[in-house]
Amino acid sequence: MEIAILGYQRKRRDDVEGNLRACLGEDSPVLLRQYGMEEPLYNPAPEQIAVVFIIVDDARALTAAKKAAEWGKDLPLVMVSNHPQYAMEGIRLKVRHYILFPLEQEDIREALQRVGLGVGKGWKES
Repeated sequence: MEIAILGYQRKRRDDVEGNLRACLGEDSPVLLRQYGMEEPLYNPAPEQIAVVFIIVDDARALTAAKKAAEWGKDLPLVMVSNHPQYAMEGIRLKVRHYILFPLEQEDIREALQRVGLGVGKGWKES
């Protein structure tokens, strides 16, 4: 199982990954992968991806979020942004959860629970 983290800014991707790792148990089989959007947009096999955290900071990232929404109808997307105005676009894309920066571990935990990856499925309680 893989969690994909998409975003233009490495620092933002690292922030999301760090909070995810803080929720992971050491023996968790979950693979975290970061994908920068400056590369050709990653096109995964949706059956390998459990959830996509997509960082939306600008219109380019919003376009990438729309493309990610096409990867699979049932693929859960979690939109992470510092711009509340993107929440409306998130609703149109049917994202499962919307998180505003600055991130806290509880935000990530809540998002994971909303997509069905809560405690008891490879995640530790802290």
